[in-house]
Amino acid sequence: LIETKKNRDSYTKAKIAKTAIANNKDFSHGDCAAMERVKVKPMITLENRSVNNSIHGNLAYREIADDADVILEDEEILPPVNIHTISVPSSHFSSSGSKYGTLCSLLGVSYVEETLAIRSVIKEKRTTFAKEFKSFDEHIWRHFQINVQDDRTFSWKMTVRQKLLALVRQVYKDSNLIAVGSTVNGCGSYNSDMDLCICQPYKNHSFEANRSYSIHVLRKLHKKFVTDWRQMFKTCQYIPAKVPIIKLEMAAPYEELEIDINCNNVAGIYNSHLLHYYSRVDDRFPALCLLVKHWAINAGINNAMMGTLNSYSLILMVLHFLQCGALPPVLPNLQFLYPSLFNATCSLDSLELFRDLPHPLPPREFNTETVGELLIAFFDYFAHFDFKNKAISIRNGCVYSRDLLADNTMRFKIFIEEPYDQRNTARCVTSIENLQLIREAFTSARNAFLQTWAGPPNLECIGVH
Repeated sequence: LIETKKNRDSYTKAKIAKTAIANNKDFSHGDCAAMERVKVKPMITLENRSVNNSIHGNLAYREIADDADVILEDEEILPPVNIHTISVPSSHFSSSGSKYGTLCSLLGVSYVEETLAIRSVIKEKRTTFAKEFKSFDEHIWRHFQINVQDDRTFSWKMTVRQKLLALVRQVYKDSNLIAVGSTVNGCGSYNSDMDLCICQPYKNHSFEANRSYSIHVLRKLHKKFVTDWRQMFKTCQYIPAKVPIIKLEMAAPYEELEIDINCNNVAGIYNSHLLHYYSRVDDRFPALCLLVKHWAINAGINNAMMGTLNSYSLILMVLHFLQCGALPPVLPNLQFLYPSLFNATCSLDSLELFRDLPHPLPPREFNTETVGELLIAFFDYFAHFDFKNKAISIRNGCVYSRDLLADNTMRFKIFIEEPYDQRNTARCVTSIENLQLIREAFTSARNAFLQTWAGPPNLECIGVH
């Protein structure tokens, strides 16, 4: 416990202290504050993007393939399933896990019993390779510290957000522009794009995600971007996906930043707020998220446009594992513990960042597994996960049978329930071939650590350097 917390706290204390004064203090009205200068750290490129260029007048347009959850126009969005209205079977606890039954109930999660056996294998491996395992843990934390988005990058992004907001309000004076995704959820890397949501009142002053209205708003803004404000952008493209977006690449002095702007996709605001607080509960969560994303890129399974997993799904998989695949749980169910704070009925103005939770988490036994032990167990968990028959729910802190879902959801080979709108975040995975690719990637990573022939643990064996 001391060793684990020492590695984490050396990073966390410094970062949280600075981040608490960062701009974008809430999602709606974050003024850009002067940030303390931080030393630039060595950079490891995590993103490899394929680019197709075309020219419109003097302004280059390009479509940049990334790992965003791009939904093509012919893709159906199915209605959400409400598993609160149906019977979800609870996990059964073995004699070795029964003492944690009360704890899991207090935290709003259900433990997946099958994961117990692998823990003794991992502990034995740690005993065999004690020195190497310590180095392995340190390497993971070093990867996190090098690659995580720092305060200067956050401040820089918020400066751009303010400039774009000033432009948007010239067209829609009552609108707001809210940073979502990796910029604010605590799981972003230093070179992540910035996702923004235009909140423009619709009928009855609501922020309804009406596609026709979103198209109208975004096309009108796109026209202004490529005419009156073209000097600000290297590239600008309107993409008429199921969730339409404007894709921007900024010109100097912000030329390294790429931005996706949607309209009234408020589910993204709520889930970014939720993940932000999960990241603050235990920093093993964002550390694992960054590493898993890096691994998934190299393994070829982090590309929604090619039919594999988007980054959001990978983050939810890590979150689910830390709720239901670790004993005692690393993360609680925040939607269960704080229903008034983490629900889709809260006003957007009330969604503040970098605040304390309304009351402390329930007294609980702390999970003392190191970040390296959790990483290996994560790969084992999903190498054996029954995607065909089981769905993942963050909102309910459990897995449940896919028989409870509508029949037409079976065309999705993986079902990961979005915590707020309850739709499937992995809906791009529709082919058996891509499911097999994902399975093989997890199995290969698992075997690199746990097969009898596997040597001491290290990140190089899973393609992360």
